[in-house]
Amino acid sequence: FLASVFQGMADPYKKDIWVEVDRASDVDWWDDEARYMVVSQFERHDINLRIDDGRFGGGGVISHTGKMSHQEWMYHHSNSYTPWRQGLFRYAILVEELYTETSGKAIGNTFLIDADRYFFNTRAVAQAGTFMHELGHTLGLVTARFPDSYIDTKTANGPTHLYYSCMNYMYQYTLVDYSEGDDGGTDLNDWFLIDPALHLSNGFSYIIK
Repeated sequence: FLASVFQGMADPYKKDIWVEVDRASDVDWWDDEARYMVVSQFERHDINLRIDDGRFGGGGVISHTGKMSHQEWMYHHSNSYTPWRQGLFRYAILVEELYTETSGKAIGNTFLIDADRYFFNTRAVAQAGTFMHELGHTLGLVTARFPDSYIDTKTANGPTHLYYSCMNYMYQYTLVDYSEGDDGGTDLNDWFLIDPALHLSNGFSYIIK
C-alpha cells in the first residue's frame, strides 16, 4: 500500500518503519544531521526508516506553545495526523517542554521529544540518541517486556554500563545506536528484538518512560 502511495518508496523486500514527525509552533525543526544519523543506523541494519517531517505529506505544525500535557498529546495523536496513517505510521511530536519534564516520553506507537532540552556541544547526537531511545520504546524495547534488562537504567558501576545502547540512560545523549547483544550476555540484542509491526493495529499495549 505505502509503495503505491509514495511511488515505490516503500520496499516490499525490506523492513520498513514509517514515522510522522510534527512540531509544536514554538519549536524549530530538529537538526538535519540528527535525522541522518538515525536513518543511517537503521539502513546499516537493512531497515528502511522513513521519517516524514514534511517529505511525504506529513510533518505539520501544531498550534501549541509551552508545556504539552498528556491530554493534549493524546488529542493530537488522535486528530493531528491523517486517520489512514494511524495503522501504518508511528507518530512523534517535537515540543518545547513535556509534562514529565524529561527529554522524551513514549506510549504505544507515539512519542514526544523535548526539542529544546539539548545543551550539549554535540546537540545533533543528543537529539538523535533521544529520538532513537523513544522510537525504540514504540518498537518494543521496554522493561515491561524485558524486566531483567538494563533498559532505562543509569549505573556507572557493574554490568549496566556494558549495555551499549541508547536505550540505556547512560548513553542516550551520546550514542546513536541500539545494542547488538555482543557484550558477554549483559545486554539485549536490541536490533534483533525490535518489532516494526508492534502497536500499529492493537492500540496502546505498554506505557513507557
